[in-house]
Amino acid sequence: LEFRRVLFRSFVSFNRVMTGNTDILPTNTEISTLTLTLYIVATIFALPPVTRIFADGIGRRKTIIVAGLLFAIAMATQASAASISYPASKYVLWTGRALLGIPVAFSITTSPMFLSEIAPKAHRGFITGLFQFALNLFLAIAGGIGWAISSTHRDSDNAYQYSVWWMVPVGV
Repeated sequence: LEFRRVLFRSFVSFNRVMTGNTDILPTNTEISTLTLTLYIVATIFALPPVTRIFADGIGRRKTIIVAGLLFAIAMATQASAASISYPASKYVLWTGRALLGIPVAFSITTSPMFLSEIAPKAHRGFITGLFQFALNLFLAIAGGIGWAISSTHRDSDNAYQYSVWWMVPVGV
């Protein structure tokens, strides 16, 4: 419980979105469900029969473009949850998290295929390995940016929004 207080102390707007009150912390079940929503949707859309529909149907390049647009929409949906009154805000946040699972799945399944198809044969392994390295590097950078924003805007009612809105242009 103390860890949750420390962790969510700086996300005043997140607490308001999830509970309707800036002083009430979300329950462990709510936090776990919110986190798992993204992974469950991503797992479903990463299944080969589902990925094949998009990657083979509209092409890998277009699937990656659609993933970028969906990423921007999902992040904007999550960020806008802080501007909506409770309890609708909680469901808007969950919708954004669920929607985020789709571009995550498309990105991790289709991008390596596309890269291996366009890369010169001699550099194929290096380029696809570089994709995995860059993915992990930018996940760490995104986490650092989120932490920095929440640390500098500790008492702001909009800290959660700030930590999400900066990602919208990245998706576009």
